[in-house]
Amino acid sequence: MWEETIARIAERRTNPATRIDASRSRPLLMPPVNEEAIRAAERNLGFALPSFLSALYTTVGNGGFGPGYGLVGLQGGHTSDDRSLVDWYTAVSSAEPDRVSIWPRAVVPICDWGCAIYSCVDCSTPDGRVLTYHSGELLWDAAGEHVVSLDQAFALSHEQLVDFFDDWARSIDLWSLMFEDDPTKSRVVGINPFTRKPMTFAAPSATAPTKATSMILEAQRGGTPPTPPLQSDGRVGRYAPSCARR
Repeated sequence: MWEETIARIAERRTNPATRIDASRSRPLLMPPVNEEAIRAAERNLGFALPSFLSALYTTVGNGGFGPGYGLVGLQGGHTSDDRSLVDWYTAVSSAEPDRVSIWPRAVVPICDWGCAIYSCVDCSTPDGRVLTYHSGELLWDAAGEHVVSLDQAFALSHEQLVDFFDDWARSIDLWSLMFEDDPTKSRVVGINPFTRKPMTFAAPSATAPTKATSMILEAQRGGTPPTPPLQSDGRVGRYAPSCARR
């Protein structure tokens, strides 16, 4: 049922200039993995991967192609910040009792866009809906304190992972689907996929300190991850990005 989409992805993957969206990187071609690699990843994660994601790994390759800086691979595949898919989820979901923010269970970063922006797949949903995670300075004030909870940094991008990758394979500008310009830079809007309510909160000031990607690993953990609902209102969540596209 995904044959045409898989074929389009595989074709775009063969061209180094179009293998990923980021112009500064040329990932190596990673061979597909076997079913045991999928099972091993799922055992380490504690939940199953969406069927289409497994199909990408077993038929196209172990990451290194796709939106942003490319699909993060399983063990031995394409990495983001030297981390595999399992490594990333383990890092962002590690509980620290002294932290007020909690990473949602089974929401796995799969594509890095830079500037602490990630496309994540919600593995608790049957079709693997795709959420845009955008932290940057949005969760913090100038003193480094939380200004909104972590779950409000997510917005719905696609209801199904296959549609997300099909759009990419057709050269649709995913960035424009995920983000919209806000000339005033005074607000950030989106649809919270967990509460299904619109989000509006203040955008960071120009002088606010930039937070590195490591803040996801070091400062946004703790508590018991909530289980996201299986339904959504279907609207595309958008943000006004706080940094330039690479």
